[in-house]
Amino acid sequence: PARVLGLAGAPGPRNGERAVQVELRERTFGELIGLTFSLTAAHCGKLLAIAVPLGLPGLAVQLISLNTPRTRRAVLLAVLLGLLGLALFLALLPLEIGASLLIVSGSFTGNEYPLGASLRAAFRKLGPLLAYSLTTGVHILVGLLCLVVPGLVFLTWYYVGSVVIMVENLGGTAAVNRSKELSAGHRWPLFAFIIFLGVLINGTAIVTTMVLDSVLDHSPNLSTVLGWGASMVFSLPGIVAPVVYYFQLRVVKEALDVQSLSSLVGAV
Repeated sequence: PARVLGLAGAPGPRNGERAVQVELRERTFGELIGLTFSLTAAHCGKLLAIAVPLGLPGLAVQLISLNTPRTRRAVLLAVLLGLLGLALFLALLPLEIGASLLIVSGSFTGNEYPLGASLRAAFRKLGPLLAYSLTTGVHILVGLLCLVVPGLVFLTWYYVGSVVIMVENLGGTAAVNRSKELSAGHRWPLFAFIIFLGVLINGTAIVTTMVLDSVLDHSPNLSTVLGWGASMVFSLPGIVAPVVYYFQLRVVKEALDVQSLSSLVGAV
């Protein structure tokens, strides 16, 4: 039986607002890739509105480091600022991911989630999101260090867990188990999906960075800003993709359909 969704206590759509609606059905590999990019384009404005402010401290650190004289004290200051920026990024990243996942999920549930409400819902789930990210991140890192293969296995286990936290309103530990349960029996297609998207997105990002560095060789500040902006855009499909695959797994394994979501509309 299909599980009732919770959507982290987020409000329903505003009057007159309509989500970009996606049909709940099983999709081919190519359709999943195409849907990931089409939903990225459809929600690009809201997703960037979340990502850009949270990414500004990182940009500031880059620019300060780039324009600071290479004295010993300045280098030490740049390192400290870098560490501070990294800590801030890691702390705020789950907030960005949670709010973004909720917004994209509206295309499947039929609800349009306002930007502010999505951020508030993600903030309420910040503890589970942060704990989940740290726990699974360590597992994947250790797995990668242990001959790579275990890390790739863990990646498929935990791929949709953050979506589970936001959509099914579960805690971190329950989300780990739920993500493993959903991916069981479908990990090879999921692995191919992750690798293909990763190569495509990161390959494009690397080429873009190389072009910017080459064209703007004499304008390092402008190159840094444009490169940072490009990285914001290229990060979006990676946030959308787990939502797409989560609903694919729900449809395939639990026959999730519009009727199964009827209880959600009144509960959210």
